[in-house]
Amino acid sequence: MPTIDDESGSKPIEHTKGHVKCPACEAARKALVYRLDKSTPFSFAAKTWLRSRRLVESGTGKFVRKSTLSSYEGHIDSLNLFFGELTLAEITVGHLRSYQIARLAGSEPFIRKRRPNANEIPRPLPVTAKKVNQEVSIFRMILKRGGSWTPELEQHSEPLEEEVQDIPPALSMEQQQLWLDVADSTEEWRLIYWYSVLAFETAMTTDELRAIRLGDIDIVKRTIRISNSVANARQRGRTVPIRSADGLWAAEKLMDRARDLGATAPNHFVFPFRNTPQPFDPTKPMTVSGIKKRWEGVREESGIHWFTPKDTRHTAITRWAESGVEPGLITMWAGPLSSRWLNHYMQIASGESQKKLKEASKEVNSPARQKNDYAINANTRSGANDSRASKCDLEIGDVVSLKSGGPQMTVVEVRGNQVHCMWFMDGKREGNWFGSATVKKEP
Repeated sequence: MPTIDDESGSKPIEHTKGHVKCPACEAARKALVYRLDKSTPFSFAAKTWLRSRRLVESGTGKFVRKSTLSSYEGHIDSLNLFFGELTLAEITVGHLRSYQIARLAGSEPFIRKRRPNANEIPRPLPVTAKKVNQEVSIFRMILKRGGSWTPELEQHSEPLEEEVQDIPPALSMEQQQLWLDVADSTEEWRLIYWYSVLAFETAMTTDELRAIRLGDIDIVKRTIRISNSVANARQRGRTVPIRSADGLWAAEKLMDRARDLGATAPNHFVFPFRNTPQPFDPTKPMTVSGIKKRWEGVREESGIHWFTPKDTRHTAITRWAESGVEPGLITMWAGPLSSRWLNHYMQIASGESQKKLKEASKEVNSPARQKNDYAINANTRSGANDSRASKCDLEIGDVVSLKSGGPQMTVVEVRGNQVHCMWFMDGKREGNWFGSATVKKEP
C-alpha cells in the first residue's frame, strides 16, 4: 500500500485497506489543517504551508513546478525576516504595511549581505514593487490557511502599483564586437567569450543556459534542446538551431570544458557547480553567481558597465529582428514573448526592412541601372509590343511570392508584364526580375 511520512520524518505511515480509519490519511489531514492555527508562529506556518505544496510520493505528479517551489522558498525567506517571530494571531495590517515599506526601501531587517562572503559589507537590498506583491501573495495564502486572514487585512491590504519598466537597450553591433574581443583577450575570460557567443546565437535565458546538459546539445544536427522542466516558464521548451559556425564552435568548447571538469554522462551539466575549494560537481548546475567575477572583469575592461548576462537574450533577438528573421521564427527559437516585447522586435524588423528597401529602390532607379535598361529588360520591351502579353496588375510595394513556392518578396519596379522583386535571405538582400504571371500577390 502507498505510504506517507509522519510529522517527525521517521518511519512512513501505512495506509489501511480501503482507507477506512486510515492513519496515513489522518496524518496528511493534520499536516494541512491541525498545525496551522492562530497561535502558530509565522515561520512554522510558512514551513508547513510550503510542505503542503509538495507531493510526498515520488513520481511525476506535482502541484506546482520545481522552479515555482524554489521561488516560494525565496519569498518565505524574506517574509520570515520580518514576520518570523510573530504568531499568526499577532499579525495586523500595520505589520503588512510596514513590511511593504521596508521591503521597497531595503531597510531593516533587509540590510544584509547579498552573498555569504566574509569580506562583503551588509547593505540595503531594496526590491521592486512586483517582488513585494509576489511575497505578499504568499503571505496571504499562509494566513488564509491558518484562518488568520482577518476582515481588517482583507479591507485594508492592497497591492503596490507595478511600474512598467522601459525596454532596456541592446548592444549595438559595435558594442557586441567589442564585448567579444575583450572576453577573448585573456585565458581567464575565455569562458565568458564562449558563453556570450552561444547566448548571442541562441537567445537562451540565463536559467536555460545554466541548465544545459551534455545530452541536450546535438553537434551533428546543430541544435540545443531546452526542456520545459528547466525553462522558467510553461511552454518554453523548444529546440534551438545553432546556425553559425561560431555558435557551433562555442558549444563544442563549452562541452570540452565540462568534460575536463568531470562531466561524462549525457545528464551532466555543461556549466557544472563548484563550491570552492571543492572540485566541480557535474551533477549540479552552476549558480547564478557562477560567472559573476569573470563577467564583471569583462564589463570593467570593455566599459559596457550596464551589460548583464540577462541582456544577452535581448541583444540576440534584436540581431535576429535586424537581419529580417520572421516573428514566427523568433518565437519558435526564443520561446513565448509578451506582446509588448514581440511588438518591439517587429518594429525593429520593420524599420530595418524599410531602410534596406529604400536603399534597394535607390539602386534600382540609379542612372547606372537606367543606362543598362536594354540589357536588363529586353524581354520586357518585346513583351510590351506583343498583343499576347498579359497586363500586369501589380504595383510597387506589393508583397508577392512565386507560384512555385519560395520566400515573400517586395515589388520595387514594374515594367510591362515584368516585375523586379527584392527579398532578404539570411540577412542578405537578393533581387531579380520575374514575369508577372509567375508570381502571386500575398493577401
